[in-house]
Amino acid sequence: MLIEKVIDYYVELGKKPPGNPFRLSNSGRCARALAYQRFPTAFKAEPLPARVLMVLEEGKRVDKWLKEEFRKHCTKEWGWEEKEFHIEVDGVKIYGHADGVPTLEKYGPTVAELKSMSNFGFRNALQGKTDYSYRCQLNSYVVGGGLTNALWVCYRKETSHLLELFCSKKIAKVETRILTPSGGWLQYTPETPIEDEEWQRAEVAHPFDPNLHQEVIERFQQVIRSTPTKLPEREYGPKLICEKCEGKGFYLTEKRQIKKACTACNETGKVLEPRLEFPCSHCRFKQYCWPQAKLKYEGKKPLWFVPREVVEDTPVVHIHENLNPQDLGDLSPSPIPINDQPDDVELF
Repeated sequence: MLIEKVIDYYVELGKKPPGNPFRLSNSGRCARALAYQRFPTAFKAEPLPARVLMVLEEGKRVDKWLKEEFRKHCTKEWGWEEKEFHIEVDGVKIYGHADGVPTLEKYGPTVAELKSMSNFGFRNALQGKTDYSYRCQLNSYVVGGGLTNALWVCYRKETSHLLELFCSKKIAKVETRILTPSGGWLQYTPETPIEDEEWQRAEVAHPFDPNLHQEVIERFQQVIRSTPTKLPEREYGPKLICEKCEGKGFYLTEKRQIKKACTACNETGKVLEPRLEFPCSHCRFKQYCWPQAKLKYEGKKPLWFVPREVVEDTPVVHIHENLNPQDLGDLSPSPIPINDQPDDVELF
């Protein structure tokens, strides 16, 4: 019928290798994955599923629609569009682009990006728990744009809620406030949630984090200095400690603090069957990081399981959990391949 031709198109499109790893949109991605991406001859990326590409296409359409709305209703504030900028690391220019550069009241010129988000990502952002990779990218946009502010306008695909995620050197702490249908602003915390129909839009402010930007610099340095035989450490991997009981084998009930045996790990405190989770489960290079991973299905859900002994013997730095990366040593830079294909979307 009709759908198969559309899907066939995206299947073929998904066979193309990822683009240039040296993009600011990759500021928070795993350094090892970026190094794989840098050497496409040595490391072949798995095809990108057609459904993922269609999700990205939907995001582009939301982006275009929001720009049209800002042009119509924010004529004075919206400003330039498609502004390109960069940071420089070890002589390599790492580019990003802004959907717009609006001038905000109180804050002035601001690098702006438009994002569509799932329920999960949107809820985390609303609670001030913005994903590590997003926070890295926001910080990079502040620096690369040469301004003191960066703004993401986030569109929740399932409900059409809008959220402004703001990062600034003028902000001191993470703060969320929401606008109710009656027109009043409320402070929002995870402890005092609010139902979807009880609010219209939200603002989440994050302070600029110079330590986070330093992690971005070090990440790109690792990729620049890598070779096909000398790759950065993995930044993600399967969990070994049971999250429900935090490795104790038991947990306390929320209200009465009664001690309960943890059935998730059979009271061992350990994950019995470690598995790849996001971003590893969606990474196009997981066959190189975790070649022993076996695909199984729980119902219709595909899951990648890795033998526990393999996970225990495989180093992971977990820099996204604010742990220090391992010492890089004295590495000499290698030539950077030229790839003029822009890639402002994380193509795992």
